[in-house]
Amino acid sequence: MLSILAFYFIVEANLNLDAINLTRYELYSNAKRFMEGSAYLTNEVRAYAATGDRVHFDNYMNEMSVEKNRDIAVENMQQIGLTYQEQGFIAEMFAISNFLVPLEIEAMELTADGDITGALEAVYGDSYEEVSAPIKRNSQRFWGIARSCN
Repeated sequence: MLSILAFYFIVEANLNLDAINLTRYELYSNAKRFMEGSAYLTNEVRAYAATGDRVHFDNYMNEMSVEKNRDIAVENMQQIGLTYQEQGFIAEMFAISNFLVPLEIEAMELTADGDITGALEAVYGDSYEEVSAPIKRNSQRFWGIARSCN
C-alpha cells in the first residue's frame, strides 16, 4: 500500500514538473519570437533603405499589420504569466521597439521619394542608434530572463 502511495506522489510530481517545464518553454519561445520579430523589422527597413527593393517594404508592412509577431509574443507571455519584474522589462522593450516605428516609416518614405542618403541616415544614424541602444544593451538581460524560463 505504501509503495502505491509513493508511486502516486511520484507521478503527480512528474506531472507538475512537466507543466512547469512546458510553461518555461512557452515563455522562452515567445521571448525569442518577440526579439526575432523586432530584429526582422529592423532588418527589413534597413534592406529597403539600402536597396529600394519593394519586397522589403512589403515584408515590413506585412509583419507590422498581419503577422504581428512582437504583439502576439507579448500577449502570449502575459497570458502565460510573468513576474512583476519580467512584465516591466517586456513592457519597456516593447515600448522602445514601438518607438522605432516612426523612424522606420520615415526611412521608408525617404526611400520611396528617392532620398537614399536620408533613408540610410534615418535607420543607421545617431537618432536610430540612440533609440535602439537600450534594446541592444538590454538584450542580454532579456535573454537572461528568457533562458531562466527554459
